[in-house]
Amino acid sequence: MLLRFPQHGYGSAALDLLTRYYEGQLTDLMTEEDNETKENLKLPGNVTQAAAKDLPPLLIHLRDRSPEKIHYIGASFGLTMDLFRFWRKHNFSPFYICDTPNNITGEHSCMILKPLERNEIEGTWTAPQRYLSPFYQCFRERFARSLPLCFREMDYKLAMSVMDSRINFSDKDPVVSLENRSSMISPNDLRLLEAYTSGLKDYGKVRNLVPVLAQLYFQEKLPISLSYLMRDEN
Repeated sequence: MLLRFPQHGYGSAALDLLTRYYEGQLTDLMTEEDNETKENLKLPGNVTQAAAKDLPPLLIHLRDRSPEKIHYIGASFGLTMDLFRFWRKHNFSPFYICDTPNNITGEHSCMILKPLERNEIEGTWTAPQRYLSPFYQCFRERFARSLPLCFREMDYKLAMSVMDSRINFSDKDPVVSLENRSSMISPNDLRLLEAYTSGLKDYGKVRNLVPVLAQLYFQEKLPISLSYLMRDEN
């Protein structure tokens, strides 16, 4: 989508209409007989100018056209903060970001999806986000692991927006013990962290554990509450 007039609401209005159309909110339900009549309509082989006015129009109003039955809509674009905020505002979720930036623009290509609510489609879940959630969580884990590698030069504010990590955990949330993460945190690592928090070890001794703790946090497997500033410093 080319937004020649940013922040005037044209893009938002267009996306809203597109979503509502494919969710069946803008189309009057047509009977099967009406659909068959339109599908079986054929043009004559030789058409005169006099008969041209009787031909069906090339363009018809969306109210007179049944939308295709699709499960989601998507888009791809060069990743920038403004564009990402625009798409996230309209409930699109990223599922792929190219590891290498574009040679000309320097931007990473980003692909996003938005599930649609179409209950009449066979096989549609009652919660459209349900089938997208596993892909989104898998993307977030891959993106977090790639941050110090492929996305090292990415602006941290943009990276944090892509991660969209949870920073507040209620008292009702289950507490995840680091001892249960033995594949990433060993008992010796835990003793080092305890010594560091007690002032018995300096930061250099536990610095190698910071990426591991950050990864657990951004995967929402370390339910601690951080401010936005503390989260960004990770």
